[in-house]
Amino acid sequence: MKTQKIKAPNMREAMRLIRHTMGNDAVILNQKNLPDGIEVTVTLEEDLQGALQEVEQTTQFDASNFLTDDEISSVSSTSENVTIDAMKHEISSLRNLLEVELASLTWGRTKKSHPMKALMMKRLTAMGFQADFIDRIVMKLPQDLTEEKAWQYTYQELQAFIPVEDFDATVPTRAIALVGPTGVGKTTTIAKLAARYVLKYGADKVALIGTDAFRICATEQLQSYANILGVAMYRVDSDKDLTKALEQTKDKKIVLVDTYGASQRDIRLIQSLQNLRHHCELTNYLLISATTDYRVTQQIIRAFAPADLHGCMISKVDEATALGPTLSAVSEAKLPVCLLTNGQNVPDDLELVDSASIIKHAERLANKYNYKTSSSPLTLMQQGFL
Repeated sequence: MKTQKIKAPNMREAMRLIRHTMGNDAVILNQKNLPDGIEVTVTLEEDLQGALQEVEQTTQFDASNFLTDDEISSVSSTSENVTIDAMKHEISSLRNLLEVELASLTWGRTKKSHPMKALMMKRLTAMGFQADFIDRIVMKLPQDLTEEKAWQYTYQELQAFIPVEDFDATVPTRAIALVGPTGVGKTTTIAKLAARYVLKYGADKVALIGTDAFRICATEQLQSYANILGVAMYRVDSDKDLTKALEQTKDKKIVLVDTYGASQRDIRLIQSLQNLRHHCELTNYLLISATTDYRVTQQIIRAFAPADLHGCMISKVDEATALGPTLSAVSEAKLPVCLLTNGQNVPDDLELVDSASIIKHAERLANKYNYKTSSSPLTLMQQGFL
């Protein structure tokens, strides 16, 4: 089989040379990176087929003398799988090389044809927003704007795309339940909300309900907060107990329910959320940690969706380095944000938000941690732009 090695500074140039020297019937056998570019080994398709046939002819033997029919079938299947896997690997490698080259060309064109759009994309990336979200924000950015005007436009688009709601004005029931994975701060957030409502209505008009029967410390912590605030606290171990507790607290202005904290992959979660949906007097909010990355936040929102979520709250903003990943996920899910928590102090570190204040938080974190963006093709691909 005749092969030829072609060296080029990049894959695009290598493909051009291959077509020029060997035509459209060339087949890539291998490629490897060099300090100054790449080396691609190619042959013609007919030469490859001829070589394969020659190998088959020279290696033929009567397998039935050595193997059973089942063993022959197994060997044949294994050989085919190895060949297919090798081909898949080569195709994947070639695809990755082409993507890198196309990424570089695409980003270069964007910076030249619409530099202000490229600048806004980098600024939003520094805030942690995801590529798909950023594309929607800057898609219609007008040409020939100053940086100040471009950011004003981008800021307005952010306000439109980030879903928020007025917590005090939109809670439809007197009973509020917080759901979410373990460790996001549900019990502490319940305490902050309880302190806020005690100041508004008085301790005798507020009650707490703890449903986390799996963690003794969670119930004890909630009881400690109840004792400090002087409010009634009910511990329930079943859906029936929750129904009874809600009935016993009908005289309260506000009832706050601290739910079982579970991983989004916990098989007990679905049943727990379905039980919550049976209580029409409950308004369920998802608590999300700002320290959780984008993809995990997506999983969490999907996992807790059966609770018929009214909105979400974002915790641990003080521990996060960027707010964009969380905001990208809630925007994608159209899940309104109603408040943030940014510390352990009860009741101080609780903030009702609007779109402007959320964006300011995202800007503050980007400036504080001085997140540097890169224009390299690999970084842009990892961020999802190309």
